[in-house]
Amino acid sequence: SGQATDRAENTASAAATLHVDTIPPAFTWTTGSGTVTSSTVNVTGTVTDTVSGVDTATCNGTPAQLSGTTVSCDVSLAPGANTILGSVTDRAGNVNTASLSLTYRTIPSITGFILQLQGRHTPELHVGPVSLR
Repeated sequence: SGQATDRAENTASAAATLHVDTIPPAFTWTTGSGTVTSSTVNVTGTVTDTVSGVDTATCNGTPAQLSGTTVSCDVSLAPGANTILGSVTDRAGNVNTASLSLTYRTIPSITGFILQLQGRHTPELHVGPVSLR
């Protein structure tokens, strides 16, 4: 609060409340870690900040979508283990991060196979130029 007086001895006073936000937003992934079979996945998380509010969110450095308390983004995965780093920033500039581990496992396609019994006791499987007995 403060008071000011002009040359004519008129006074005025004012008061203000200042809230200092030093606490980063709370952020957790709601998409669980695990194995996926698609090279592009949508991952989601929950973010809250009760003091200054959430300003921005990213996934692996790319802007994410914010809708209420939900963060979501589409992420391209490489075959094998992948780590997705989510980052959220509140309006005061405080940052919080969370990582999510996903494994992208490719599923090989089998095309053109024929299972032949042809009177044999052991079936034969023919795949392309390879024949398995």
